Amino acid sequence: MDLSTVLGVALAWLFVGTAIYLGADGKAAALIDPTSFLVVLGGCTAATMAAFPFSDLKRLPKVLMKTVFWKAVDVQQVIDQAIELNTISRKGGVKDVEEACKRPEMYPFLSECVVFAANETESSTVEAQLNRRLDAITIRHETGKSMVESMAKSAPAFGMIGTLIGLVFMMISMNPQDPNSFSSVGAGMAVALLTTLYGAMFANMVCNPLADKLGRRSSEEQFCNSIAMQAALMILEGVRPSEFSDRLLAWTPNQDQEKKAA
Repeated sequence: MDLSTVLGVALAWLFVGTAIYLGADGKAAALIDPTSFLVVLGGCTAATMAAFPFSDLKRLPKVLMKTVFWKAVDVQQVIDQAIELNTISRKGGVKDVEEACKRPEMYPFLSECVVFAANETESSTVEAQLNRRLDAITIRHETGKSMVESMAKSAPAFGMIGTLIGLVFMMISMNPQDPNSFSSVGAGMAVALLTTLYGAMFANMVCNPLADKLGRRSSEEQFCNSIAMQAALMILEGVRPSEFSDRLLAWTPNQDQEKKAA
């Protein structure tokens, strides 16, 4: 579980909420307006549904969960597993490699790549297929991030739409023949601006941080997937163990330096 996501969003709302409470002089409840909330949240939801097919929208809850429930991938662990699989491949056969890849602690994409490479003979065929697999993963990640970014872009826009609607109704209610109608301008303006506030808060305190976190998650996974792909290709080529380790450690300069220093 990634506590930084939960704590970051919670602290943002806590600080803003505390500032509102301290500065509202007992009128903080005036900032709660269901109509404004409906315009922003409903508008964002509808706009996102219009922009993406249902096949992608069904994945949105799962995508959002990845910002919190995510097991970080240890790059060194992936490299160690690749080195182990290379050793098994050189000493045993395809069945031994496949059995090793079935172990639950193995990095899934590494297992997928190595098993595929172990059953092929042409390096170019394996590389082309694995590149297509990487491209598919990248597209899936980008789609998930794009849905959250779409909500982040829509929220301020619908906040402004709600404000304009409120201003129109406020102007309509003003009657030059009734001086008392002007006394409600301030209150009406305040309610109209709430949708802009809601849109800005939802975009910058929820959607944008989650989209950034998804982008980071995607980069981390793609980095490990690239290592797994290169490891599978080297296993297929029969690269010597020492050279195999050196090539993989080149992906992690700090650890490579520590190894040489040792």
